[in-house]
Amino acid sequence: MCLLCMALVLPAARAQVWLGASAAAEQSRWQEVDGQRASLVDEQGDLRGGSLVMGCRCAGVDWQAEWVRLGGSRAYQGVSSTGVPLRTHSEVLRQAVGITGWLPVGERWSAGARIAARRLERDIAGVGAALGYPEQFDDWQGSAGARYALLRSTASALTAEAWLGGGPGGRLTLKLPRADPTVLSLGSSRLVELGLTWQADLTETAPAPGWQWWLRLLHRQERFAAGPASAVLRNGVIVGIAAQPETHQTTSGLQAGLLYRFSGR
Repeated sequence: MCLLCMALVLPAARAQVWLGASAAAEQSRWQEVDGQRASLVDEQGDLRGGSLVMGCRCAGVDWQAEWVRLGGSRAYQGVSSTGVPLRTHSEVLRQAVGITGWLPVGERWSAGARIAARRLERDIAGVGAALGYPEQFDDWQGSAGARYALLRSTASALTAEAWLGGGPGGRLTLKLPRADPTVLSLGSSRLVELGLTWQADLTETAPAPGWQWWLRLLHRQERFAAGPASAVLRNGVIVGIAAQPETHQTTSGLQAGLLYRFSGR
């Protein structure tokens, strides 16, 4: 019986368990706009990393927990606090822990639900007289999905999936130059994600036990509403006001992975 099934108190008589890992690469774009939709920041770059997965099939439902970690650098184009055009770069580290469940609702259709806690660390490099600073974004999202099997055989499948979701406002821990650490509230988020996955068994003992590989293409768009303004302090004295503007994130990526399915008991 897998830990997910134990935690969810699901029947374990015929539970099938799998463990896996993947490598991933994403093209990431981060945009910030003001209230008139004028561009404040435009960042673009590649992130690379991978994930670890653990899942189980209990009572006909597929449950999977996943930890994702990707990092890299993005080219930064924006303006300084005084309105001067600015070009630099940011170092980015993105991590997430999530749980996904899929319930078959027909011969080719499945309905899904997903919840994830996320952290994004972003360190903007200084350039010239403009000083850089680190940021840490923390939030969580829930989403509902649908999956359709485009092609399917006894040992392989090509599936398409779509997700819609969002989450409440998170928080941003901000360390500005010459100021005390500041915690800002973030606006709520909305998410649209599309994916296409090809998976195939590497052994003739399908569906279990045995090895399986998968390849996944994804495209994700997220919108974060502007957050409320908060005071910025230095030695306990107010020296300014800060707020996270409306933010758009666009991600296109490729993931390749390998997992092993154990026999159910």
